Amino acid sequence: MTTNILNKVSQALLRELIQQIRAQLNRTDTALFETYSTLSRTMYPILWEQIDKIITFRAETDTEIRTERRKRITEQKSPTANNAVTTEFYTAFPTKSWIMYP
Repeated sequence: MTTNILNKVSQALLRELIQQIRAQLNRTDTALFETYSTLSRTMYPILWEQIDKIITFRAETDTEIRTERRKRITEQKSPTANNAVTTEFYTAFPTKSWIMYP
């Protein structure tokens, strides 16, 4: 009985943490989009196009590097089990130490 209560509380705390992370990501996304829009309106079109290509390339390569690193770590921990769900969870939801609270 106690284990069931602890599991439910643990799941509720995890859901709350995920909700907080999503809210923080949403605020960050909004702020970044506003900055992106301001820069695109104020810079010369040719310069902005080059910067946009660099930003896109950097984001793609960073994502690939992080994904590969997580795959290697997951494979090292359990070489027989392919834990795609765990990898996706960590990709979508960073750890609590990553979050910056106001």
